[in-house]
Amino acid sequence: MTHDAPHDRFDEIPADTPRVGAHRAPGSGSSGWRRAGLILLAGVVLGAVGIGGLLLYNNRFLVVDPGVSASSTTAPEVKIDPSLPVTVLNGTTIDGLGAQVAETLKAQHLQVTVAAAANTATQHTVVFYASPSSEASARGVASLLGNVPIKLDPSIEARGMPLVVLLGGDYRATPSASATP
Repeated sequence: MTHDAPHDRFDEIPADTPRVGAHRAPGSGSSGWRRAGLILLAGVVLGAVGIGGLLLYNNRFLVVDPGVSASSTTAPEVKIDPSLPVTVLNGTTIDGLGAQVAETLKAQHLQVTVAAAANTATQHTVVFYASPSSEASARGVASLLGNVPIKLDPSIEARGMPLVVLLGGDYRATPSASATP
């Protein structure tokens, strides 16, 4: 290979001289492992920070004020509004079950109407409420009946029923529901 460049100090380097310029001395064998370890550690740290950020962004962490107990921040409000009429529908073949439940609710000073459900093969008892503003009352009625599930159903408001108790085959009378005055 021929070179047209003028002769300089890099053309003749003694073997015992340390490398000069762009030439690098060979690294130690452990530096590759060290780099790989640092890259792996950085990946784990960045991944953890990313996952933590997503969880915070999606509100998956419950932030509790130290002055407030955790149970009070998660418990939904249960307050029955006595001005809301409650319709009890007996969706079972058990005669008098609707009247029995109505007596339990009347004992709590609620306005109650009893009717037979169109379907007497209803399997699950549910308290339906017409709007989010009546959810607390629905929870209160559900707790009186043994903590039955509640469900929002805006269509019942058009029928003039803000709260509806649909009794199903799974309903078991609570001690207060079995007592009639």
